[in-house]
Amino acid sequence: MKNTRKNTKKSGKLSPELQNRLAALLQQGCSIEAATAVVGISRTSFYNWMRRGRRELDRLETSVQALPEGEESIYADFWRAVEHAAGELEARNVRIIEEAARGGGELIETITVLDSSGEPETKTTRIRVKNLKPEWQAAKWLLERRFPAGGANPVWKRALRTARKTAPNKANPIFRN
Repeated sequence: MKNTRKNTKKSGKLSPELQNRLAALLQQGCSIEAATAVVGISRTSFYNWMRRGRRELDRLETSVQALPEGEESIYADFWRAVEHAAGELEARNVRIIEEAARGGGELIETITVLDSSGEPETKTTRIRVKNLKPEWQAAKWLLERRFPAGGANPVWKRALRTARKTAPNKANPIFRN
């Protein structure tokens, strides 16, 4: 019997169009599993492409005279695009949390979406929020995740100690020891 395993595998060759679609989905907040399902590739392909991209970037960084190798350069570009999308997603959500912690301001959300033809399109939304009560929980949540183990960064530790000493409202849980 002929081996048909190759025919049942999800086909997908990395292209700039596929890279742009994946990056747009990841920037919107889709999980890797959902994004790969939408574009029709396997998670294994995604992770293999990421590994190849990181390997090519490492090779280029270790040698001053190294030049991108033909086919491998597309994987390096893919790795950069995925990392950029993840950074954009994180930065957008940190801005939202910071605004909640401050109790207002202007939220500017810029996202890349796919238009009807599948091409990425950037959309910007501005929302003006005023006079909301500052949400200390949002700041605490962000600090706990950014600096686990009680704020391992010495600068933040000093800032929190100072805040506790000068806090106008000692009953606020963020200032408890």
